[in-house]
Amino acid sequence: MSFDVFIQYFRNGEPVHIKREIFEAIFLPHCQDVSSYHREPNFLRVDYPGGSGSDIYCGKEADIACLMFNHGGGAPLF
Repeated sequence: MSFDVFIQYFRNGEPVHIKREIFEAIFLPHCQDVSSYHREPNFLRVDYPGGSGSDIYCGKEADIACLMFNHGGGAPLF
């Protein structure tokens, strides 16, 4: 079974963005095909030990407004 998780950031009730550098520092170490991310920076597939992972959609902007995780699961993701 799979479901989508949408994450949007707020501070004091106002939407905020995160820097792409922060996103990449967290998730790129778990990406098996970094070159595909650099070609198409709105999508990233992460894989974690034990067979878990997720597809992550993040847009192409330098400042990321929201993330969508799908086809994911496992303790490292959650």
